[in-house]
Amino acid sequence: MLAIRRALMAIGLLLVMVNLGQLSSGRAAEHSMLRLSWRTNGEQIKVAIKQDAQLPAHMRLPEGESYESSVRPYRLQMQLDGTEVLDRRILSAGFRHDRPLSVFEEFSVRPGEHQLVVAFTPETVEGAPPPRETTPYQQKLEFTAGQVKLLTLDVDGAWLIKETAPPATY
Repeated sequence: MLAIRRALMAIGLLLVMVNLGQLSSGRAAEHSMLRLSWRTNGEQIKVAIKQDAQLPAHMRLPEGESYESSVRPYRLQMQLDGTEVLDRRILSAGFRHDRPLSVFEEFSVRPGEHQLVVAFTPETVEGAPPPRETTPYQQKLEFTAGQVKLLTLDVDGAWLIKETAPPATY
C-alpha cells in the first residue's frame, strides 16, 4: 500500500513538473542566436627539428627523421554586415597540439536579413608544407526573433547551416 502511494505521488509530481516546464516567462524573444560550432581533426603537419651539431654521431637521427608533429593552427574570422565581429587563432588542444580543433562561439543577432561571412583558414607554419586552400562561408541569412542558427562543418569539411523553427506565437 505504501509503495502504491509513493508511486502515485511520484507520478503527480512528474505531471506538475511537465506542466510547469511549458509555462512561458511572459516575454517574447527580442533577438536571434548564431552559433559557430564544429570539431575537426585539422591538417596534420610535420616540422623538421634542427639537431644540435655538438651531439655525438651515435645520438643523431638521420637527416629528415627528426621532426615535431602537430595540427596546423587555424584563423577563425567572422563578419556580419561587413563589420568584423570575430578574429581568433584556433590552436589544437594537448601538450603537443595534436588533438582535434574545437570551435564554439555564440552571438546575439538582431532580427532581419544579414550578410554573414565566416572564414576558417589554415595558417602558414615555418618549415611545414603550405596550407590547403579553404572556402569561406558567405551567405545572406534571415534571422527571426527567438530563432537559433548553427553554422557547422559536415564530415567532408563543407559548410552546413542548421536552424530551429521560429518560435510559435500565441
